[in-house]
Amino acid sequence: MPQGVFRFPELHRLNVALSKMGDKNPRWKGDDVSYIGLHVWVRRNLLKPDSCEMCKNKVDDLDLANISGKYLRKLDDWEWLCRKCHMKSDGRLKRLIIRNKKTIITERDKSGRITKCCQA
Repeated sequence: MPQGVFRFPELHRLNVALSKMGDKNPRWKGDDVSYIGLHVWVRRNLLKPDSCEMCKNKVDDLDLANISGKYLRKLDDWEWLCRKCHMKSDGRLKRLIIRNKKTIITERDKSGRITKCCQA
């Protein structure tokens, strides 16, 4: 180490970091946290399972789903779901199906992709 440079020992730095975690941090927002900030906090604190908590299917990507819809800072109010189960629990899958039934496909290209459609 160069002469005149002082570095705190690793254990000291770890103790300082631990002393500022959670509600001890001066920037802690508590229940006034933003939507994204709350998701980041839950991702750090809620263990991610190997499979969807609802259907038990093993998938690579799991969504973090709020159970009550109130977005509380309580870990038991969150669960890891596959995209399909997350959309079912939010009601988005049903709305998507209804919206797609109202869409009329008027043209497709040679590969089968939709090129023109209109609302019924």
